[in-house]
Amino acid sequence: MQEPISENNNTNPNRPFAPHFMMAILLTGFLFVATTLIYLPTTQSALNVWMHTETFKHCFFVVPIVLFLLWDKKEIFKNIPAIPYLPALILTPFIGIGWVLAHIASINIGEHLMLVAFFQVIILTMLGYRLYWAFLFPFSFLWFLVPFGEYFIPMLQNITTWFSLLFLTLVNIPYYNDGVFISVPNGNFEVAEACAGLRFLIATIVLGFLFAYLFYKSTFRRILFIALSFIIPIIANGIRAFGIIFIAYMTDNEYAIGVDHLVYGWFFFAFVLALLIGIGLLFREDTKKEEKDNFEIYAHKEPRVVIEATPKQFIFATILTLLLITPARFYGHHIDQISIKDTSQFSSQKLALKSPLVDTSCASEWPVSFEGASILTQCATLNNQPIQIKIVYYPHQNGDHSLLFFKNQMFDDTTVQWKKTSSYLIEQNNHQIPFNLETLYRNNEDIPIAVTYWINGFFTNSKIKVKINQALSQMKYGHQTGFLVMVLLPKSQSSNDTYQNQLDKVVQSLPDLSDLFSKIPNASNASKPQ
Repeated sequence: MQEPISENNNTNPNRPFAPHFMMAILLTGFLFVATTLIYLPTTQSALNVWMHTETFKHCFFVVPIVLFLLWDKKEIFKNIPAIPYLPALILTPFIGIGWVLAHIASINIGEHLMLVAFFQVIILTMLGYRLYWAFLFPFSFLWFLVPFGEYFIPMLQNITTWFSLLFLTLVNIPYYNDGVFISVPNGNFEVAEACAGLRFLIATIVLGFLFAYLFYKSTFRRILFIALSFIIPIIANGIRAFGIIFIAYMTDNEYAIGVDHLVYGWFFFAFVLALLIGIGLLFREDTKKEEKDNFEIYAHKEPRVVIEATPKQFIFATILTLLLITPARFYGHHIDQISIKDTSQFSSQKLALKSPLVDTSCASEWPVSFEGASILTQCATLNNQPIQIKIVYYPHQNGDHSLLFFKNQMFDDTTVQWKKTSSYLIEQNNHQIPFNLETLYRNNEDIPIAVTYWINGFFTNSKIKVKINQALSQMKYGHQTGFLVMVLLPKSQSSNDTYQNQLDKVVQSLPDLSDLFSKIPNASNASKPQ
């Protein structure tokens, strides 16, 4: 039964916290700890990213910042009592389903997002919608616990390259561009992943959100400053990349190469960050008045007599929340226990090649790294040029044993650099097979590798579709059989001997891949999608 309490002297800053405040906070903290332990693999994967990726070191500061923001406005806790809001638990099964789907498809970022979503539901359930709304920004800031953004690295590389070329054109420096590689008369440069500016961009975005909350009260100014925190780092990184090329060009590579460009880069980023903060401070608003106004609102918004939750309600909400959060993890654990071994001896099979491919022995094996996979390797010649075919097979994908595990390497050599990606559609026996041509770069030579995936009876060159079909296969067949076809092509010799023409000849000379895969144990029940 809920108990009425009287709100006398609400504006007194010395007033103690609302009744049962400590109980609500302690039980909320208990649910946070319990959830991180229940979903320990997800928690560990997030911590692993934070610790081993410089881009996401800021995640360690998110919780302390949130606690500071809550304590800074602790007066609100004195005027708004925590009242469990059980309707929020309606969201829990949907979040659980989202976590299961992400876990099945080995989408770590999806698991991380769902874990933080659980945290949001816990807060809303245990503290109530009034406190949640009063502290909307601090609680929303928890989303920065998710290490998100690496998917944008190729796009940021292209944007940085575009800005570099634009400024080179403006200063009349001749250049040659191929993907993320830029050549000027006295040097070659690559806009590598580390030069994409993701680390600076994410740090600036996090700072932008925090700065906008602390120094502005109008929604327009907050949105404008946050928008600047997105735009300015991207433009600044383009200017930085151009500056490195320009200085190296003007000094005949005496400066701005090697360690120099890192030092110049961080000095430049520090200047840009200081400039952004300086601009922000010029237009800061008096947030103290807003805090005082909000204090009055929170103090007098409710009638003089408000409803207070009882200890039994908090305990009931805690138990119910725990019961609803747990099932998804149990199902995920069940999936993790599935173990399907390759009984087909797939890696020892030989493909029956047709002309113009000529089967031959491998002079040197193309190094790849796919943990836990069966890998079929076959070498051949196409018009007297050597090629290699590799087919990676997973009877069941699980965790780090999956086609798209981030540590997998289609060319396991630290000297190889990614250059660009093209897409082709090749037909084989009335099947349209989409390929990505991943052009790598090593020792001034291109390494063209054509790639396609076969999941759940479908060919695709989209990693997103691979993930979706993994989840569908698990739900429909109880396992996630997957194949990856890779073809190391010879370097294109003429305009008539393009990579697409070479790939078409190779595919036409292979046995029917769809038929081949569908006859493999565990894959056969996925060969005829409904």
